[in-house]
Amino acid sequence: MYFNQKWKSVTNIQRVKNKDGYVSFLGKPVYCPLDKGSHDIKCLGRRLQKNHWISIHLKDVDPQLNDNDRALAIHKQGNDLNVLLKDWALFRNGWLFVGEAYVNLFNYLCQRDVFDRPKALEHLKPYKRCKCWRF
Repeated sequence: MYFNQKWKSVTNIQRVKNKDGYVSFLGKPVYCPLDKGSHDIKCLGRRLQKNHWISIHLKDVDPQLNDNDRALAIHKQGNDLNVLLKDWALFRNGWLFVGEAYVNLFNYLCQRDVFDRPKALEHLKPYKRCKCWRF
């Protein structure tokens, strides 16, 4: 199982920005720990099960594969995403990045240096923004 427990010691967090503004990952804001952060970690709400989130957001695999190959493909995709998100904690109101070792996704989202789009993101369904009506 890939999971980083560092988030449990975090109290103050800051919303992450890049050159274009605030960073989100698939519709949820991204935060990182900061001693003088402007938000208390409680603003993120309840922690959610990342493995469940991954299983919901995985792309469908080729239906022409036999059951065994489909299961292997799903397992590999889920494993790739678990590795990519190892240093991330998922909460009801956002993502918290607490990593040092698995920084590819964070650097990609923050547009730091020359980080290419992580290949594991290809396993996710396309993100569809909610068309919410405001009155």
